[in-house]
Amino acid sequence: MLFSASWIWAEPHKSSSSAPQGWVRVREAAALDRWEHSWKECGSPTDANVFTPALLSDPDMHIYGRLAGDGFDAGCIANRSPQVVGISNIFSLDGTPRAFRDAISLATIAFSADLPLVGYDRGEALDEMKKLGFKTVGQLRIWLSSEGA
Repeated sequence: MLFSASWIWAEPHKSSSSAPQGWVRVREAAALDRWEHSWKECGSPTDANVFTPALLSDPDMHIYGRLAGDGFDAGCIANRSPQVVGISNIFSLDGTPRAFRDAISLATIAFSADLPLVGYDRGEALDEMKKLGFKTVGQLRIWLSSEGA
């Protein structure tokens, strides 16, 4: 087992129409590499490269980062399905909870203020999402396959 977490859900969030200060949508492969490096610094469960440049052309997938120098000090991913907006991979190198609020705003602005928000989290991240109105709705376990490894 790689890790376990809780599925989370929240009612639609109303948000301002402008992105939180300093955040940008990652649109180029080089920026995605810098984003993933920062994400890994915050405790990625794997050393493997997870995010491919193909994700950048998917209109239902947005990767966001908060600029810091030539890299990012916070980030998140928002994705849309017909019934919900997903939020995942939230990180903040300085450990501040503001990144969680910003991720919710970015996901809502990007896709819809009328759709529920969903995701999964664990530990302190789960605690932060609960403070922001998310409820746990089930358990999740991520396993690594020993085949082909």
